[in-house]
Amino acid sequence: MKLDYFLNKYIVVEKKDGKKIEGILIDILDQEDSEETAGFITLVIRVDDNKFKNIHLIEIENIGTIE
Repeated sequence: MKLDYFLNKYIVVEKKDGKKIEGILIDILDQEDSEETAGFITLVIRVDDNKFKNIHLIEIENIGTIE
């Protein structure tokens, strides 16, 4: 499944350190489908009206949606 599937959806991200972040995925920065650049992909998640989190793809263990 490509990251575009999660765009503009409410998601739960489980990081490798065990922390969970919930919010709407609003942007995918430096999106390329090559193994060399996968670590530089950053997800921008809106967790509150005025609060955003940037998470690098290499920090993520699992991504899921909440319907």
